[in-house]
Amino acid sequence: LMKPDVLAAAVNVPTVAYESSAIEDYVTNFSGTSFACPLVAGCVALLIQYLQTQNIPYSPGTLKALLMTTARDLGDPVWRQGAGYTNVSAAYEWIKTHPKQYPTLFHPRHLPYEPTDTLFQGQWLNYNLTIVNGIPEPQNFSVTFTGNGSKFLQVPSYILCEDSTRVPIRLKVPANATLGTYTATLT
Repeated sequence: LMKPDVLAAAVNVPTVAYESSAIEDYVTNFSGTSFACPLVAGCVALLIQYLQTQNIPYSPGTLKALLMTTARDLGDPVWRQGAGYTNVSAAYEWIKTHPKQYPTLFHPRHLPYEPTDTLFQGQWLNYNLTIVNGIPEPQNFSVTFTGNGSKFLQVPSYILCEDSTRVPIRLKVPANATLGTYTATLT
C-alpha cells in the first residue's frame, strides 16, 4: 500500500486561538496532521457540494481520484508526497471542464524503484499498485505489459475494481537473466 495519497498544509497553519483575552491573540499557528486532515476533509466537502448541485453521481473513489489527479506534483518521491499537494481549485475546474467524466487513477504512476538501482539475478521485489476507480460503479481492467522487462513482472491479468483496489506486483529477475537494462510499461 503506497501512502500518502496526497499532501495538505500541516506546518504553521493559521487558526483561531482559544482562551485569549486580546483580539490580536485570536490567531495563532499550529502544526501536525490534526490540521492537514480537516483541510482535506473540507476539500472533499466542497467537491461533494458541487457534484450534488450539478446532479453528478460520485463515489468515494471519484473524490479520491479527483484529488489525486489534480494534486500539484512537488517533485518528491511518491513515497514522500503521494500524488502531490492537494489542489481543490484544480479539482473543481476539472469537474467544470469534464462534466460527468470520471478520472481513473493508477497509483503510484511509477514503481518506487530508481532506474539507476541494480537488481541482481535471482532477486525479487514486491510492490502494490492502487487502482482508484473514479466511476461510481464497478469497472473491469485487463493488464498487459510491453517492453523487454515485461517478462520479469507478475501481476493479475484481470482486475475488478469497485472503488479502490490494491494490486500486487512482483518484479522478479530470473537467476539466468542476461545482464542489461530492461524496461516495462503497464497498460
